[in-house]
Amino acid sequence: MDTKTATKTYPVTHTDEEWHRLLTPEPLVRKISDDLAKALSDPGVNQRLVGLGRFNRPMSPAEVTAFIHGEQRMWKPILEQTGSN
Repeated sequence: MDTKTATKTYPVTHTDEEWHRLLTPEPLVRKISDDLAKALSDPGVNQRLVGLGRFNRPMSPAEVTAFIHGEQRMWKPILEQTGSN
């Protein structure tokens, strides 16, 4: 069976990103988010990430939730069209 990848079927018009969301109690999410933002603001950490071909885009828990919802809205029609849902 010759199955095309999503990028061959639907040209990607945005940057591929890895994203992670902790699904845990809000106070803990806020603490981890704040600590991670502090670590990522360190020039040495940021330089190391850039050296690995990565970049950071710190987001608040609310921004991450909005981002995930946007990704779901974007990909849902594609998944439905391909029967991959």
